Amino acid sequence: MRSRFVRACVVVILGFAASPVMAQTADTAMTPPGEPVLAPVSPRVDAEAPVIQYHLDGPRIGVTFMPDGAPRTQFGWHLENQAAPGTRGPWFLVERIFLVGGVERGEFIPSGTVVFGVRTPGSFEFGIGPSITLGPQGFTTAVVVAAGQSLRYGSIRVPVNVALAMSHNERANTNAVRITLITGWAIKQAESREPPKPYRFGLE
Repeated sequence: MRSRFVRACVVVILGFAASPVMAQTADTAMTPPGEPVLAPVSPRVDAEAPVIQYHLDGPRIGVTFMPDGAPRTQFGWHLENQAAPGTRGPWFLVERIFLVGGVERGEFIPSGTVVFGVRTPGSFEFGIGPSITLGPQGFTTAVVVAAGQSLRYGSIRVPVNVALAMSHNERANTNAVRITLITGWAIKQAESREPPKPYRFGLE
C-alpha cells in the first residue's frame, strides 16, 4: 500500500516538472528550426521638445536717411512669426514690415520688407531679406540687412533696430545705401505648442 502511494507521488511530481517544458515546446512549435525567436518590439516615442510658436504685431516709427543724407520719416506696421525649440530660445523669425515714408514732405512712398532672422536669448536680433519701394521713379528693390535689440516689458516688446538697404541702379550703374532707424512696440499674441509626433520603429 505504501509503495503504491510513493509511486503516485512520484508521478505527480514528474508531471509538474514536465509542464514548463511542454509549454515551451508548444510556444516554439511554430518557429522553423534554426531561426531565433524575436522578442516583440515596443513602440518608441520621440523625446524631442515641442516647437513653440507665437506672433508679435505692432506699429513702427522711424526715419530713413537717403543716399544724399536727406531724412524721411517712416510710419507703418510690423508682423512677426517666431518659432523656438524651447522657452529660452533662440527664436527663428520671419518679419514683414510695411511702411509709408515722406508724409512730412507731402509724399506717399510705400515700401514692404521681409526679413528672415534670429533673436538670441539676450534679445539681440539680426536678419536679412528683400525690400520693394514704390517711389517717384517707380518700383525699386533692395536687400536689407538689419540688427538691433528688443526690450521686454511683460508681453510687450520694444525693438530698437538699424537697417541698411542696399540697391543697384542698372541704368545709371550706381549703388545706393539707405540707413533706417526704427522702433515701435509689439504685442505677444496667443502661443501655440506643437506636440511631438509619435515615432514607431519600423513604420516610418
